[in-house]
Amino acid sequence: MLERLADMPLSVWTYGFDHDSVRHLGPMSQDFATAFGLGSTDRRMAMVDANGVCMASIQALYRRVIALEAEVERLRA
Repeated sequence: MLERLADMPLSVWTYGFDHDSVRHLGPMSQDFATAFGLGSTDRRMAMVDANGVCMASIQALYRRVIALEAEVERLRA
């Protein structure tokens, strides 16, 4: 999950209906669909899927931090 998220390109864009000064940042829906295989189409990215990927990634990072903290404590001992 983390590797797919880390490898996914992020882009900056402005929607056609936004003022030119309004910028957005994130993955393109096609890249998200390719990376995670979620959603019913690659033309739109459901926020529930994006939130799920973020939550799973946070959990994975938390597990890594806990493991690294335990390793640091072991090395200090």
